[in-house]
Amino acid sequence: MSTYRPLDHRVTIKQSSIDGLGLFAITDLEPSARLGRSHVEWEGRLIRTPMGGFINHSETPNAFILKHVNFRELIVIRPIKSGEEITVYYTEYKVDNTPDSLVGILYSNKS
Repeated sequence: MSTYRPLDHRVTIKQSSIDGLGLFAITDLEPSARLGRSHVEWEGRLIRTPMGGFINHSETPNAFILKHVNFRELIVIRPIKSGEEITVYYTEYKVDNTPDSLVGILYSNKS
């Protein structure tokens, strides 16, 4: 049985210049890197995971939260250097698979 870890081994929590504490890369991260679940749905309610509570907003995010049926996943959308804060744009994301969309760019980088 695997051990539960509230944070991916590539990230840590530390003081943020944006607000309070934030989520930071401790290694360089490439687009399409999956960093774990930010939220889970339980009995019809969306609950933040420990990691999800430390993701700050940015007008120029380097990650986004992908909606799955019963959880949300944090995924990198542009290269992130070690020491850089991981941020998302706080909004509801529309899934758009066109080549110029975040999802289209994410999946084109997997090859």
